[in-house]
Amino acid sequence: MDLITELGIVPPPRGGHVLEGFTEAGGLRIAGLGDLLATKLEVLTDRGELREHFDIWRIETEAGRRIEEGLALFLARYGADDDAVLPVVRALGSFDDVADDPFLPVGGDQVESWFRARQPEVAVHLDRTASSDAVAAGERAALHEAVAVRPPVGVGGADRCR
Repeated sequence: MDLITELGIVPPPRGGHVLEGFTEAGGLRIAGLGDLLATKLEVLTDRGELREHFDIWRIETEAGRRIEEGLALFLARYGADDDAVLPVVRALGSFDDVADDPFLPVGGDQVESWFRARQPEVAVHLDRTASSDAVAAGERAALHEAVAVRPPVGVGGADRCR
């Protein structure tokens, strides 16, 4: 593994393949935003740190690359089947074990609030676009239940990102 990958500038191999190529900047190869978004979504299911959520938020709000597109890129990059999407969507709104990151320019509560609003939209998109074979109705129902019963930010354990 080379130093660039160790520093996180290029997504780690993790079994995926490059979808959008690299850009050179200051002599460094930097992955395309689509590859970064797919990798950030994949990492959420392993170690959902606030940094991952923050980066996904900024990729969507500043670069216009939506989470729904990122899920398709995630499937393509990692050769995953459609069943792999639901854990990623669940992880979008999972902040139970997420610690605050003092190096981010915003607090965890702001990031969490954005994802609390955005995750249900992504779930609805899955309902509209998924074939009956791709995502089982019971799994979609479980996802919607998990999204619907979360306490708001600041209630119960949901405010630990401060």
